[in-house]
Amino acid sequence: MFVAHGQPTWKVIPIYNMVRLLQDAGFKINEIRYASVRAKDYLMLPLALLVYPVQLIYMQFAKHRMPVPMRHAMYPFSSLLYRHYLVVCEKPAESAPSSV
Repeated sequence: MFVAHGQPTWKVIPIYNMVRLLQDAGFKINEIRYASVRAKDYLMLPLALLVYPVQLIYMQFAKHRMPVPMRHAMYPFSSLLYRHYLVVCEKPAESAPSSV
């Protein structure tokens, strides 16, 4: 509840919120990578094999403005196993205002 000055803070942000925040700030999402940190992440493999086909069908046919390729990038099979992800993005340089 309380944060000391100079101490790092953290907050869990779901990937769909992170992508939206980055896009709203003008970033172009190049890639989303999931990374395994622990071997125990693979304990979810049997459940992931059952759940992913349903998730895949939902992503393909859901009525939403988000492009289908971005949905698949946000939620690949590895998203059911791994808890950590990296969003690789870039922010286009803004053109300098022309002086008239």
